[in-house]
Amino acid sequence: MSVSNVETIDIEQVNISACFFEKRDLWKNKQLKRGSKPLFDFCLDFGIRFEDLIEAGIIERKETPDNTALSDYQITAKGNEYLVAEYESFWVVGSKLEALDDFIEQYIHDMLVGRIAVAS
Repeated sequence: MSVSNVETIDIEQVNISACFFEKRDLWKNKQLKRGSKPLFDFCLDFGIRFEDLIEAGIIERKETPDNTALSDYQITAKGNEYLVAEYESFWVVGSKLEALDDFIEQYIHDMLVGRIAVAS
C-alpha cells in the first residue's frame, strides 16, 4: 500500500494550533465566569431558532465567507448589544440573556401580527 500527498507538520505549526485552543478555552472560561452562555445553548434553552436570530437582525451571513473560518456568520450592529464573538464562538452576554430573549419574542410577535394583518 502506498501513501501519496503526505503533508508534514512542523512543531511550530503544532504550537500555534495548541496556542489557539488554549487561548480559546481561556476566553470561554472567562465568558462562563461572567454568566454568559454559548449562543447555541441559549437558543436551545429559550426555544429560539437560529433563523429567528438572522431574521431579527442579530446575526447575518458573511457576504464573502472565509474558507478557513468555521463560521459563515457575523454579529450585526444590533447583535453587538447582546453578543460577543471570539475564536469562532458566539456567546450571549450574561447580563443580556433575558433582554435578547425579550427582543426575539417581540420580533416574532410583531412578525406574526403583520402576517395576520396582511392575510385579513
